[in-house]
Amino acid sequence: MRPYEPVDAKALYELVNDPKITDTTTLPYPYPEHLASEWISTHAELRSEDKNYIFAVTLKPQLNLIGTVSLFDIQRKASRAEIGYWIGASFWGNGYATEAAEAIVAYGFEVLGLNRVGAGCLKRNPASAKVLEKAGFQCEGCLRQYREKNGVLEDFEIFSILRSDTSFTHIHRL
Repeated sequence: MRPYEPVDAKALYELVNDPKITDTTTLPYPYPEHLASEWISTHAELRSEDKNYIFAVTLKPQLNLIGTVSLFDIQRKASRAEIGYWIGASFWGNGYATEAAEAIVAYGFEVLGLNRVGAGCLKRNPASAKVLEKAGFQCEGCLRQYREKNGVLEDFEIFSILRSDTSFTHIHRL
């Protein structure tokens, strides 16, 4: 994982402009090409305001972009945040999303000093639920007809992990 750079815009656009990715995320499809560079340009300000920490998920040794992981909706008084993630479809099934989720949780606990990290996914996305469970999250329940996606209200499963649930000893790949 590493911060996004302006040169990542083209690769980001190519990965995210895929209905397999946008079908279960809040991203639009088709994804307008200009949004990639505009979105990357917001990261430094969001980070400086302690609102959102966004990382590019990459493969070594070339550090090629394969996805995104972030901590957002940071609530310092409540010592919590939410995570979001996606991995390009051609990289699915290799454990990269789980590895990214574990790393961002470690970052939240060890660097940001959070106590709780939450996450959620559409109920019809069991692969994302499996990622969260492998990363140590516990399912807290299902919010019925909670998220709107393409004009349809969908059930949304919520998960969390607490600092006391895990014992990260170092920041993974950050």
